Amino acid sequence: MRDVKKLTNIAFQYLCERDLRETVDAINASFAICANFARKPWPWGKPRPWGWRPPARRRGRPSQRRDRHVQIAGAVAMLVEDAGLHPTRSHFGRRQQRGPSACSIVTAALEQFGERLDERTVEGIWNRYRRSPLISHQTVRDYIRNRYHLSSLIIR
Repeated sequence: MRDVKKLTNIAFQYLCERDLRETVDAINASFAICANFARKPWPWGKPRPWGWRPPARRRGRPSQRRDRHVQIAGAVAMLVEDAGLHPTRSHFGRRQQRGPSACSIVTAALEQFGERLDERTVEGIWNRYRRSPLISHQTVRDYIRNRYHLSSLIIR
């Protein structure tokens, strides 16, 4: 059971590190855009920072948090690839517990963030994004591999 706690902490660290790196990438992109606009005059006249209103809330179903879902799928993929876990567990035979799945460990890591997602929801996110090229953030994966030697935590 101690290995599950280590894997949960590794998944938590992966999610934190990926969120940090993606935020830094977004800030760098914003600075590049601002630097580009700083060289050009305002094409639409005088800016009005106080007269602006936030956009109206749209009706209907709220938008999905695609970026967060890609991060969750990346954490599952990291545990599958590096720790040798199965991505999901069979829900048909509850008597035969093979041990934790990558989705159950990511669910436990998300609870440390205060995000309450069911294991089935994480499995649905994994099934939706598992073939996406966006789930691999190479600098985060290299950071996790260098910091934690996941080959010693393989559960068989």
